[in-house]
Amino acid sequence: MLEAFTRETFEPLLNMEFEILVKDSVPVPAILIAVKPLVDSTGSTQGGAERREPFSLLFRGKSDCQLPQQIYRFNHPQIGPFEIFIVPIGSDGEGMLYEAIFN
Repeated sequence: MLEAFTRETFEPLLNMEFEILVKDSVPVPAILIAVKPLVDSTGSTQGGAERREPFSLLFRGKSDCQLPQQIYRFNHPQIGPFEIFIVPIGSDGEGMLYEAIFN
């Protein structure tokens, strides 16, 4: 299913809440705060004819809960459950930030 996800899949979901399902715990809420195209060393964002355009997602979670980098199951009512690898990249003063890369 992840292969079908594109930047356009997530852009309508900006500023919406997702659930991060953590094993043996209550779901952790996270807001999707950015959907960005990724640029390669040539300045291109194109992935080629058989590849999707690479992009990143940035989520903001609660500041009192830092999840380690790993694959998590996410859920959103519009696109359903899916699994992605996220990395904590620090705090922005409003919460903990997590990044996912699709290439």
